[in-house]
Amino acid sequence: MKTRSYPVLSITVGVFLNTAAMTWADASSMVPESVEHFSIVDTDANDALSPDEFRNFVALEAEDGIGASRMIKRLRAYGRAFKRLDTDEDGAVTKDEIGVAQARL
Repeated sequence: MKTRSYPVLSITVGVFLNTAAMTWADASSMVPESVEHFSIVDTDANDALSPDEFRNFVALEAEDGIGASRMIKRLRAYGRAFKRLDTDEDGAVTKDEIGVAQARL
C-alpha cells in the first residue's frame, strides 16, 4: 500500500492545535516565578503591566532565564516584545497575555 503525504493537512492541524492551546491558555499557564515577578513589578496593582513595568518584568525574567527574556533584554527589544504580548492592544500586558505566550513555548 502506497503512503501519501498531505503537507497542507499537517500545517492546518498544526495551526489548529496551536490556536487551541492559545485559546485555553491564561494566567494559570504562567511559570510560577513569572507570577511572582509580575506581582513585584506591577507597582500600581492594576493587574496589568505598563511598558515601564514590562521592562522591569523582563529584567527579572532574564535573571532567572525564563522564556525569551534574556534575548529581549540583550537586543533591547522591549517595545517589540510588549507589542506582541499586548494582543488586545490596550496598552498593557496582563497575566493572561503572558500565560498565552508562555504556553506557546
